[in-house]
Amino acid sequence: MPLTQSREISCASRLEHVKYAIRDLACIADEVSKQGHKILPLNIGDPNVFDFVTPPHLIEAVYKAMRDGKNGYSPSSGIKPALDAIRGEAARKGITTIQDVFITSGVSETVDICLAALLNPGDNLLTPGLSALLGGSGKTRHRTQCLLSERRRRLAAGPG
Repeated sequence: MPLTQSREISCASRLEHVKYAIRDLACIADEVSKQGHKILPLNIGDPNVFDFVTPPHLIEAVYKAMRDGKNGYSPSSGIKPALDAIRGEAARKGITTIQDVFITSGVSETVDICLAALLNPGDNLLTPGLSALLGGSGKTRHRTQCLLSERRRRLAAGPG
């Protein structure tokens, strides 16, 4: 006879102060949208939402790769044709200072990897914009602080 127990699963204490500003802004954007204003939600990261159609040659390339059994795990550093294409694009744009190329599944992961490589535990990072972009989401393990310009400080302080 199966036994069942019911108990509440508590969150880790480190999550008590986690803020995810992008999601908070999405709630505000929803309210503004309900008031009849058009919103362009750039936080989504889904090109299909913005009417970007996947080019037919990309669809065919993915289909061919799957047909040819090339849809499994790749080397952790990336596949050579992709790495070469990135280096080639950089060269085409005149970027000559590339020491290495690595491929990630998204910007948040890229930022986290870079911060992990550059910051030591306890280091602070001053950012020129919203700190949520670099860690306020709780996705990264690095403390960030927003460095506001003097103009933004005056605007935030209000008239007077």
